[in-house]
Amino acid sequence: EEPVPLDHIQDIALLRSRLSVPLAGGENIKGAKQFVPLLSQRGFDIIQPDVMHVNGIDEFRDCLQLARHFGVRVSPHAYDGALSRLYALFSQACLPPWSKMEHNQIEPLEWDVMDNPFTDLVPLQPANGTIDIPAGTGIGTEINMDLINHYTWDGSAY
Repeated sequence: EEPVPLDHIQDIALLRSRLSVPLAGGENIKGAKQFVPLLSQRGFDIIQPDVMHVNGIDEFRDCLQLARHFGVRVSPHAYDGALSRLYALFSQACLPPWSKMEHNQIEPLEWDVMDNPFTDLVPLQPANGTIDIPAGTGIGTEINMDLINHYTWDGSAY
């Protein structure tokens, strides 16, 4: 994952051409336009845009769809918590299935496993390497308001 600085596109493409494992990157890229040189030079096998690092959810979806146009897989970087994982999951689910995935499965998401007080903000946890896409009203699942209330700052101490 990102073994070469992203502005060294020719070096990335050369490295990719000589590796026997897929090369991934792009978690700090701000939008689809920045992915174009990397994709057109065949720099990555897998791009990893992050919904929290791009310029909005529409730009995030543009990155995912752009990868499809270049025949490149996507594994969103969703390190910044439960909501970024939820948005990444929904965006991935909106894409046509990758040809190598079975049973309408979507491509993988990077899943943050470090301790984070907001990990349980929404009840999404993988089981046996898969996760069900929430199908309820609105965002499809309930936000843990007890957790929000626990961490809400009343402004009385600084």
